[in-house]
Amino acid sequence: MVSHFIAIQSSYVQGKRIGWHSVNEDEMDKDHIRSFLIKYKRECGNVHLGIHKLKTDRRSKKSIAEKDKFFEDVIFTSDIDEFINIAKRDGELVADDVARFILSMLPVSHLKLQKLIYLATLGILRRPERNYSKNRLLHTIMVQLLNRYSENIELMEETTLNRLKMMYSKS
Repeated sequence: MVSHFIAIQSSYVQGKRIGWHSVNEDEMDKDHIRSFLIKYKRECGNVHLGIHKLKTDRRSKKSIAEKDKFFEDVIFTSDIDEFINIAKRDGELVADDVARFILSMLPVSHLKLQKLIYLATLGILRRPERNYSKNRLLHTIMVQLLNRYSENIELMEETTLNRLKMMYSKS
């Protein structure tokens, strides 16, 4: 049997999941995996990865998808630097990310969206921390926006707004 170690992350830039793949004939090379995780954390910060281990009868990446359909759409690489470079590109926060995040949470007009993007971006630029993951940073800023400006900007009906505030205050 062949042992596969897979680290998966969503790539918002590519719109797909990317995976770093390490394979050994018998058991996992723990030193190789440890060095990958240390380098990844040093380069990317505390970005979450999905970690998977499985055994197949072949070394190929195709055998992984045959064993478990969960991995069918994952783009694999065995190159640590390539995986880290893709992950780092995804970590750069741009206005489009803020807009997509806001629109996924709130049905707003273009003018309201522009106001919220401005306020969110202002909040992001004022933050001293630079090692936040994109999702964590957007979540934090949205909590602040909802709490601070929801009364001043007519965003949506009151029940939806209250539901969003409750959702964000719990996490």
